[in-house]
Amino acid sequence: MKARKRQPLSERFWSKVEQCGPDQCWPWRAAVNANGYGRLTAGRGVNLKAHRVAYELTEGEIAEGMSVLHKCDNPPCCNPNHLFLGTKKDNTRDMLSKHRGSQPPHSFGEKHHNTKFDEGAARKIIADQRTHRAIAVEYGISWMTVFRLKHGQTWKKLDREVRP
Repeated sequence: MKARKRQPLSERFWSKVEQCGPDQCWPWRAAVNANGYGRLTAGRGVNLKAHRVAYELTEGEIAEGMSVLHKCDNPPCCNPNHLFLGTKKDNTRDMLSKHRGSQPPHSFGEKHHNTKFDEGAARKIIADQRTHRAIAVEYGISWMTVFRLKHGQTWKKLDREVRP
């Protein structure tokens, strides 16, 4: 049986990219992963992300630990002008600065949805000298909740005011 001659990676890659104007996104027109990033295979079981391949073909090797980020925030985009290198931390900063991703609002103290007591009760628990278990029974909470409160792991705003 005659071995099939494979097309070079660069030819296969660019044939699946819709190259529009230099400032426009160049969408990947083949398989995508669950997050919408272009995906292609290079040999058995080797999956590559299309935007990373675009960067390597135009800019060179990607250093260990670096990510290829999108200026356009468009996952299937393979336009080298829209891609830049950064760390995972850079990627998170970029996401937050552009108000992307989900950031649930954090509630603390009495406003937290799981709170079992108010600030007054928290102060009393911190000052209470009984065992954690005895306090827990009285307030209907676990002894670990009492422990965390007394050791400043919860209700942290009370740290300087109440805790010894």
